[in-house]
Amino acid sequence: MKRSVCVLGLAVFGASVWAQDASKAAKLTDPVEILKKADEASKPVKSYRYTASFEALFGDAERLPKVTGKLTAVPPVEKKPPQFRCEAKVTKPGSSDVEDVTTGCDGDNFFVIDAKNKKVYVDVDPAVLGSFRRTAGALRMAEYGHATPFSDEINGKKQEFKGMEKVGDEECYHVFVEYSQAGLEADWYFSAKDFLPRRVDRAGTDPTSGKKGGGKLIVTGLELNPKVDEKTFKLSVPEGYTKVDDFAP
Repeated sequence: MKRSVCVLGLAVFGASVWAQDASKAAKLTDPVEILKKADEASKPVKSYRYTASFEALFGDAERLPKVTGKLTAVPPVEKKPPQFRCEAKVTKPGSSDVEDVTTGCDGDNFFVIDAKNKKVYVDVDPAVLGSFRRTAGALRMAEYGHATPFSDEINGKKQEFKGMEKVGDEECYHVFVEYSQAGLEADWYFSAKDFLPRRVDRAGTDPTSGKKGGGKLIVTGLELNPKVDEKTFKLSVPEGYTKVDDFAP
């Protein structure tokens, strides 16, 4: 009886080891295949919500702010304005002050809620966002819901699988891409669970000056296709704030 139990135990242990090995074997290593799966996974996204952080890299770190915050968005459809709301905390280079800024668009009007100066800017022209346009742009993973999210990467000059790495709680495929356009490259991190990007480190070198710049965007707590309606993106002027008939600085 004891021998039977021992044999059964070895069989179970062997099956467990085989399952683990099979799971490891199931992981992809072909960078183009990973990019194609990411392309397929990103296209159908209809709306999304997440927490994100952006940090400029190389020479851009001296001029671009650090941004953290929450973004809810619906990818733009054809030529219609996007719908988004970005509640961000912004830290400018060389400063320890943190500014609270909310930017958004309800599909018609773009707006900025500037907590520091207690002002609200609204207009149909996206230029109303002023310098705050970078705030929402910095935290936006534009590939979600894009018609051709990773065509540039798939058709790039070079693709290389760099291994598996964690981004937050997500185990991710790390794929390096050198683009067809000279001087541009990126390190992409795709979730092994759903193949959606959770991090991208972009870098670019100016062919004339040789200066290098870039940025790192990290997405966590991704919620796919959350229920959104007009109220989600509608501007509500906070009490004590002044609505300004001008563009944000």
